[in-house]
Amino acid sequence: MKDKLTNEKIDPNTDTYYEDRFGDFYNEGSYQYMWETPSTIFEIGPNGVITLKFNNSFGMMDMDESGELSLEMPEPIKEEKWVNTGGYRGHTDWVLNDGFVEYSEGWVTGHPNETTKRKAELSELYDDLRTGKLVPPVTIWWVFGVTSNIFSTASSIIIKKKDMKKLDKWLESIGHSKESIDYQMS
Repeated sequence: MKDKLTNEKIDPNTDTYYEDRFGDFYNEGSYQYMWETPSTIFEIGPNGVITLKFNNSFGMMDMDESGELSLEMPEPIKEEKWVNTGGYRGHTDWVLNDGFVEYSEGWVTGHPNETTKRKAELSELYDDLRTGKLVPPVTIWWVFGVTSNIFSTASSIIIKKKDMKKLDKWLESIGHSKESIDYQMS
């Protein structure tokens, strides 16, 4: 048995190891490395907010309840992938399960300034949703993943395809629109 990342031998009798959802094996160090930069998904809806960390190999970890690991991916996510945009540059992207659509996608930053004022407006909407100040009438999955830029994070808002019109109407009632969110994500 060999570690998928390092190709080092794993002795199942003496070494701590983990099997991922594809049947590959990882030693303790590789397993810890896999969880250093997981994607985060916030399931935000009428029933509250659930926070999950996940990666493509090991599925998801519940961050609100038990901290238990599940080899399943979050409901809307089929797989996570890295999109290389040249050299060392790139970003996380997500392939969706049937019945789900990416309502908006782009990037967010923890360091908004006058040149990225639109990002601060988006951050305010996110904070209001995450804290329950605003409660959408449908479930929204807001996903965050790594990029090669240390000041930005890949971001995607995912909904069930059938909920598109209902979300559009609600966003308009609170002073937002799909177009404004698309602009803020750009």
